[in-house]
Amino acid sequence: MTVQSGLVATDPTAAILWDVSLPIERTAEAPQRAYRPAYQAHSPQRDLVALRNVTKIFPARGQAPEVVALKGVSLSVGAGEIYGIIGRSGAGKSTLIRLLNGLETPTTGRVEIARVELGGLTPGELRHQRRSIGMIFQHFNLLSSRTAFGNIALPLELAGTPAVETERRVGELLDLVGLADKRDAYPAELSGGQKQRVAIARALATNPRILLSDESTSSLDPETARSILALLAKINRELGVTIILITHQMAVIKQICHRVGLLEAGHLIEQAETYDFFADPQSDLARTLAGHDAGHALPADLLERLTSTPLPGGQKVLRLTIAGEAANVVALSQFNREIGVDVAILQGQVETIAGKPLGHFVISLSSDIPQTRLDETLGRLGIKSEVLGHVA
Repeated sequence: MTVQSGLVATDPTAAILWDVSLPIERTAEAPQRAYRPAYQAHSPQRDLVALRNVTKIFPARGQAPEVVALKGVSLSVGAGEIYGIIGRSGAGKSTLIRLLNGLETPTTGRVEIARVELGGLTPGELRHQRRSIGMIFQHFNLLSSRTAFGNIALPLELAGTPAVETERRVGELLDLVGLADKRDAYPAELSGGQKQRVAIARALATNPRILLSDESTSSLDPETARSILALLAKINRELGVTIILITHQMAVIKQICHRVGLLEAGHLIEQAETYDFFADPQSDLARTLAGHDAGHALPADLLERLTSTPLPGGQKVLRLTIAGEAANVVALSQFNREIGVDVAILQGQVETIAGKPLGHFVISLSSDIPQTRLDETLGRLGIKSEVLGHVA
């Protein structure tokens, strides 16, 4: 059966919501997907979603020059994984997500879902494949004329799902996202967080295997954003849904992602387990982003006084990263005892990432201590260090 709708999505990316030219396969019972177990670190199953050497070029149009949005990007995401893609504005994040849901095609390379290349599918096959992908948007894209129930039910109605089955499925989803009491509320009567919960429930209506989240917490206040991320983590944990997050917020990566990929000017410059990304960033951009997010941007007055060369009777300023169980002030006390001079803590924070502590400290100590001695002592204690400069 083919169902057509006169609805028009206001966001081009939202076209995936209304693409229901093929029916949802279902039985007499509500569809229940047999999801794989939740992602485990270092799992060999890394190919549910894959980009293989993908380049995307938007040709010149009129006065607008050619734009190379992605350049030879290769990544793979495993079943049950929460994978975060982060980067500054213009890095290529939005283009990447449009490739994943089939709204753009690569100029070169392959985009694969469950080892099926999207570029090799017919329009009908692509629509069928899209039913395994849910999409969550930054600005919710809810229909103001429909209640929470009506918005969640829309994909099922467009697919011709029987009313009894739709009623049961939407009820389950309202319970899942904690909005059972908002069933008959219209979007104008909901807070931003509640609207996003409705949008998440709608994205889950057709039992997708994959959820794509496009800056879905960027327009929310920090407390509400954390609650939405906790909900996504619950969905991943309990349903095994694979989630790919596009974000520019490092806090999002820290809270729920298993792995992270960093985009810069169309290049995927770094991939790592989330803890390793923050504990031992490999690129200059990763070090900058991780440092600023952890609250390590130095005070302006200290930055103004920093010099690159030692000053007579001055202090050397170091940034220390302490990973694992040693990530606490005790490690600094041990360093202080071994080095034999006073150490001043200018800044410090210990946080938990992926269930493991990670400490960041900025300290100062006498510039007279040889750097080789500092490196040897810090290395023996498993503390990574960076010389930020010298002050009087």
